Amino acid sequence: HVANSILVYSLMRVYVSPTTALMASILFAVHPIHTESVTYISGRGDLLMAFFLLSGVIVFLKSGRRRSWPLYIASLPLFFLALLAKETAVIVPLLLIAADVSAYLSFRWTDLVRLCSRQIGPFMVVGAYCLWREIFVGTIVSGYTLTAAGFVHDLLPTLRAIPLYFSLLLFPVNLHFIHPLSFYSLLDVQLILSILLLLGAGWGLRYAARSGNRALSFALLWFVIGLLPLVYFIALNVPLLEGWT
Repeated sequence: HVANSILVYSLMRVYVSPTTALMASILFAVHPIHTESVTYISGRGDLLMAFFLLSGVIVFLKSGRRRSWPLYIASLPLFFLALLAKETAVIVPLLLIAADVSAYLSFRWTDLVRLCSRQIGPFMVVGAYCLWREIFVGTIVSGYTLTAAGFVHDLLPTLRAIPLYFSLLLFPVNLHFIHPLSFYSLLDVQLILSILLLLGAGWGLRYAARSGNRALSFALLWFVIGLLPLVYFIALNVPLLEGWT
């Protein structure tokens, strides 16, 4: 966890000043929401995934800044190790796109082509991991059959998790490692609040793009993308865990 906190500082230095990055890393280190991942032996997968993922992202971003192929290639095994530590690292390509776009905030055609081409390697890593699981485990994704109707059905309870996670990040009180979560109706207060938060995130991204606020763009994109694995877990009727925050 200490190593991950140092990596958070290194990653945040791409987007903010040293003082702000230090404050963010200290907050990450002492935030009570990490209790489950840090103190429970079952949470070691989260710590290992975070270590390899953050290391890979830092090396990946440095490879773009320095135009260095060796650094780019060095980042790919780190992503594969993150996947081996925990399968939720499958969202790595999306996180990298968000990190890249936030770091440069350039929408020129040549820059967009270069940023897109840089994602080929991470997507190949995910493909290699899926092949590895098929060969040695016998299945790529267990216990869940993805259908359009099933995805929509599972997405609604996932949306209800957004205000819960947001409140736990801002006000970490009454913490418990399990939070049962289910979908009640389209008029559910948490569901409506989550939609409002997503609309606010969309407005924030628009503001960040116009003002060149790289930190805001990075934070909003990573928070939203980080919610995607919840659809899979909720589909398996797994209660919401604080360690996923």
